[in-house]
Amino acid sequence: MAIIDVMMVHINGMRCAIPISNVVEVAQTRPEAIHRIGNTEAILLRDQTLPMHRLEDMFGRAEKSNTLVVLQNDGRRCCIVVDTVDGQQEVVVKPLSSIAGNCRGISGITIPPGDGDVVPVLDVNTMI
Repeated sequence: MAIIDVMMVHINGMRCAIPISNVVEVAQTRPEAIHRIGNTEAILLRDQTLPMHRLEDMFGRAEKSNTLVVLQNDGRRCCIVVDTVDGQQEVVVKPLSSIAGNCRGISGITIPPGDGDVVPVLDVNTMI
């Protein structure tokens, strides 16, 4: 177990947590700023081309959103599309057990104080 600061977001209506240590910024975009490069989407943001991830394989197909969370790990950046940003919170994170198995993109789970919901914590290392 570990205690970390996370940013709580909603993706396709589902709440998840992103370690604050990996969050660079939250940005708004316009649909015309998104470009396809091969099979992926990318956006030009602050003179950098960043790959975009919609996380549809984890959370299902979402409505179009213009809110991006820019992530960084080991000097590399990408962004994910989110519905809303709920803010920052300090939480206890439990790693996924051998019973639950290994889920690519999820580093652990947390139960935020006061609500009892189980919230996945995104593993930014596997996204970038």
